[in-house]
Amino acid sequence: MKVKDHFKTNEEFEIVENEKYKILETLPKLDWNELTKYYNSKAYISHRESSTSLLDEVYHLVKNYMFRKKESWINKEIEQGRILDFGAGTGEFLNYLPNKWEKTAYEPNVKAKEKISEKKIEVVSSFKEIKKKYDVITAWHALEHVLDINKWFKEIDQVTKKESYVFIAVPNYQSYDAKYYDKYWAAYDVPRHRYHFSKAGLIDIFKDKGYENIKAYSMPLDAFYISIKSEKYKKSNNLLKAVYIGLKSNLMAVKNGEFSSNCLVFKHLN
Repeated sequence: MKVKDHFKTNEEFEIVENEKYKILETLPKLDWNELTKYYNSKAYISHRESSTSLLDEVYHLVKNYMFRKKESWINKEIEQGRILDFGAGTGEFLNYLPNKWEKTAYEPNVKAKEKISEKKIEVVSSFKEIKKKYDVITAWHALEHVLDINKWFKEIDQVTKKESYVFIAVPNYQSYDAKYYDKYWAAYDVPRHRYHFSKAGLIDIFKDKGYENIKAYSMPLDAFYISIKSEKYKKSNNLLKAVYIGLKSNLMAVKNGEFSSNCLVFKHLN
């Protein structure tokens, strides 16, 4: 399937099936230096803390609500310790967590790192900088951005303890809204998203790498946000249609478990 970079350049990329897992990959595979230009935008909402539009306002309201949900998910497994937030953006989630946590942000974006440092949070941009092991690793809509997922697993193995917890939130290309919007589905977000996961594919790859899936949480609000952006990419900006598709996606997911986004919790066995 060919998909355009609707967000920034309108360049076209190809999405292909991974030969081993039920995941998809974006081609061509760009290195970090090549990818940098696709992230450098004032409109890239992951690295913004202010709101300039109604959609941004909704995004930030939902984000603050989700901070509370994510903290509650973590607290069900462990209530304090060392936590590494991979792809931390501007460090807002770590800043939200209470100081009983020893926090580290992993973020390669220079401007985002500056904002993290302003919050007095330790920040790294390479696993080589890390000299300790963590009780919790979080990756909130970040795993889809990694350049080499096999290398990523080798790196987190070096910074986790036996029985550490890994929380992964990713879009699900098997959801109804993904199938409905097809090449306009905003969560493909090529080429910034190197990988595209199904729920089953994510569980399979983690199992293969020595991690047991112990919990799964739905993220139903994502269906509405992604549908709104997808309508924009279709040049329709039909808010009511987006709400309808988001609602239909969630209702279907109640039956089949294929929400637009899921948070899966894994436990390191090795």
